[in-house]
Amino acid sequence: MSRQEALQILDEWVKSPNLKKHMLAVATSMEFYSKKFSADSDKWWVVGLLHDMDYEKYPNPNRDESGHPYKAAEFLKDKLDKESLDAIMGHAEFTHTHVHQRAARPTGGRGGPPRHPRPDGPHG
Repeated sequence: MSRQEALQILDEWVKSPNLKKHMLAVATSMEFYSKKFSADSDKWWVVGLLHDMDYEKYPNPNRDESGHPYKAAEFLKDKLDKESLDAIMGHAEFTHTHVHQRAARPTGGRGGPPRHPRPDGPHG
């Protein structure tokens, strides 16, 4: 998926200016780390941009399959590869989706940029 296509999805799904700023900030961070780890910067920018695309429309206070991030993954399943979908699902730890973490494998490994710890714990 191109950056332009991802931005169109962002505009269709997200109305909150603050959520858009957050998603753009995550995209920029993912791009930075992907370059640092010699990964595909366009791919990881798109993943960072779209990771919360369903948060506003489908909040998920019960942490079940009826909302965020499941709805995003469902919408994107034919548009992104498995690694990208796993990264989107895996940023919500309650999905129990395995995500490779380069930070945990300093001598190499596969996958995308490292995930960042959450300040309010693993379930925040």
